[in-house]
Amino acid sequence: MAPYTPLPQTKARRLVDRLSQASEVGTANDVVLRRLEQEAQQLMHADVVGAHTVLGGVASLRWDLDRVRHHFRIALQHLDAARTHNNYAVALSNVEELQVAYEEVSTAHDRAPDDKSFLEHAIKLSAHAGRFADGRRLCERWNALAPDTPHPLTPWMTRLANAVESNVFTEGSVQRLLGIMSELPPCERAESRQRNDHVRTAATATWEDAKEPGSFLHEVLVDATTPDAARLNAMFVDRVISQADLMEDPGYHFVPVFIGARV
Repeated sequence: MAPYTPLPQTKARRLVDRLSQASEVGTANDVVLRRLEQEAQQLMHADVVGAHTVLGGVASLRWDLDRVRHHFRIALQHLDAARTHNNYAVALSNVEELQVAYEEVSTAHDRAPDDKSFLEHAIKLSAHAGRFADGRRLCERWNALAPDTPHPLTPWMTRLANAVESNVFTEGSVQRLLGIMSELPPCERAESRQRNDHVRTAATATWEDAKEPGSFLHEVLVDATTPDAARLNAMFVDRVISQADLMEDPGYHFVPVFIGARV
């Protein structure tokens, strides 16, 4: 997922950079998180925004949504700026709060419409959150800013937005599917045998069916083994088939699937 936006102060910048490294799938551990928390607390008097940004990010890696909200509420009270909203979006993405994360990164982009890092984050989150019309618009904005290097997601966001406009499926139904995926219970990890390990998204990709234009496969790469991903897919299918309206819209025109990133 997207890295956190560095802060101007030297100490805060170093902590946020380390937080971004810890946020990479599979790299965070309790020792690293505790150290970040301690150093963030020491930074509190000198840089309250940086401190709460780091603490909110650590809370997201602990999958503690309440603490994420708490720390970023304070950070935004002290600095209601584009980078604060962008960092909040990163933390929310870490706990799979996709729709709220998209709203936060949209605010960051609105505050700094020419900042390509915020725009890039907004494009990726629009794809991940099922906001295809917005994604197409954001890609068009990117291409206007950088006409020599069009955004690689442009054709996909265009096709997905066109499918919505052609009534192949609705964005709302896709967002419900993606919401079900994010709410699935964590799998038991073979190496830890603990059920409090949440499964975090590493990346997503969407592909159009060459034999059936307008139908898409949405791959969600998760921090899990292939057997764990298979179990998640089985749970996902069980939930979807119990909701007849989702079998109609999007039906088989938009099919999400988990892919395990671990060996």
